[in-house]
Amino acid sequence: MKKIISKFKDIDLDDASYIIATLLAIILALIFALIAEIYATSILNANSFTAFIIFIIAFLFSIAIIILYCTLFPTIYELIGKGIKSTLELLLRKKKIKEPDNSNKNLNNIRNKDELSIALEYTSFIFKDYMDHNEIEKLSSYIQMYNNQIEFTEQISPIRLNSNATKLYNYDLSNYGYNLWSYIKVNRVPLKTTMGNFLKYVFKEQYQEAEETSITKNLGSDMADATIKIDKGLKNFIEIQKKNT
Repeated sequence: MKKIISKFKDIDLDDASYIIATLLAIILALIFALIAEIYATSILNANSFTAFIIFIIAFLFSIAIIILYCTLFPTIYELIGKGIKSTLELLLRKKKIKEPDNSNKNLNNIRNKDELSIALEYTSFIFKDYMDHNEIEKLSSYIQMYNNQIEFTEQISPIRLNSNATKLYNYDLSNYGYNLWSYIKVNRVPLKTTMGNFLKYVFKEQYQEAEETSITKNLGSDMADATIKIDKGLKNFIEIQKKNT
């Protein structure tokens, strides 16, 4: 059907609509002739040759009636043609709407890259006093894996915090994870369970006694004395960055 519709792009719709109207008239004539043949065979007990002659006569008679009717009442034929034309225009319009808009897709890719860059900057800012530069680089690579929806396992090398991290508790890391999840979740990693998996293996030492389900359940449960605060959408961090630029 799609192939047939696409071919009408190069055909004038007025011509196409009247061609279809003519074909419909022929089909109606054939249906009437077929009914006449069946009636002659089953009711009148006519032989096959007689039934065929009746079919031909009925078909020609139907065509003549349709031509006569359209000649006497041309408005009716024009209305049928316009109705078919409107239907064709609607089908072609729907096909155009369904064609992918690559510009919107490219715009979404740019937005995703910008969001990821901000998430990485936020990570560097939050952990600059709690881990070495190499660990921050490693954590950044894990965030990109998270953004690509890659599941974490025991095989990854967990992040090591430095001596200053004694000020951080598990709920601080959970708040960091919640902030990260809430910022880059749209259209990519919408489930909190993915962040539970991230925290469990990336901060393995801190969460070695915790189950992923428990980590996920406690995401967003802010504590008053937390060093890393809940910041949905990283709004505060983004505002700080704007002021500094």
